[in-house]
Amino acid sequence: AVDEIVGVSFAADTQFGWTPLSVNFAASSALTVDTWSWSFGDGDSAYVQSPSHVYADAGMYTVAVEIDAAGDIRQASKDSYIIALADTIKTDSTETHPGEDVEVVIYANNTIPVSQYKVPIEYGGTLLLTIDSVSTVGCLTDNFDTKTFLNYDSFNKRFTYQMTAGSAPQVQPTSGPILKVYFSVNPTAIIGQNATIITDGYGSYTPHVVSPFGEYDLAAANQEVYIGGCCINIRGNADGDINDEINIADLVFMVDYSFGSPQGPEPTCIEEADVDASNELNIADIVYLVDYSFGAPAGPAPLSCF
Repeated sequence: AVDEIVGVSFAADTQFGWTPLSVNFAASSALTVDTWSWSFGDGDSAYVQSPSHVYADAGMYTVAVEIDAAGDIRQASKDSYIIALADTIKTDSTETHPGEDVEVVIYANNTIPVSQYKVPIEYGGTLLLTIDSVSTVGCLTDNFDTKTFLNYDSFNKRFTYQMTAGSAPQVQPTSGPILKVYFSVNPTAIIGQNATIITDGYGSYTPHVVSPFGEYDLAAANQEVYIGGCCINIRGNADGDINDEINIADLVFMVDYSFGSPQGPEPTCIEEADVDASNELNIADIVYLVDYSFGAPAGPAPLSCF
């Protein structure tokens, strides 16, 4: 028995779980022990035979206990004995515009080595997205052997993608991108529309990882793809009136800003004042507004915000 060889042994009532992870340790020895000294691997210690300890931070912890039996010092240690998890899957909020292609990057952080990721994604909302492709280029999973759709449901705007290391190296404890999803945005989308990227699972599909130490679901955080920008519909509302009207007031505002002495206020939305979509505010924008407002025949309408 370990007790007979080493002089001391120990066990825990749990070795794997989510932070804060509460663990009860129990040690035993056939010797007459004068002192017990524990190291929990996270910088904390205890000096009783069977302590309890809470692991607040994620990690893999080596635990050791040392005894003193009338000067006979014995120790037992177990590498990576306690695994405290706080692993997540998430993406970032992403601004896009009508008709554009948008990249949504899925990130994960893992406390222990991972050999397989299962990623469920829902992308419904008022913003109509169409999935174009997925990729692992530049991701932690790029060298994984097997990558496949477990479920693809375009009608309900959801799919689940699985990546398995196989003979390739596992992902070691780290944080980083594991999957890139490419969507196309409906060209008729308008400001304020959004699609929520949901990664916490649907039906039997959950954000799941497989590791040599066990399997578990990741904690998920949802984010949005949204149509952003201060410009609404078409350009030209240089004075920023709340009704989004394009009229002589906008022309006066632009002239005052460009040539006033002292100079008039800067437009609150540069995109609106950039009437010809040249990415510059200059006399060409004023000419464009004059032609649109007073030309005979009227010049072309200001360009779309997008």
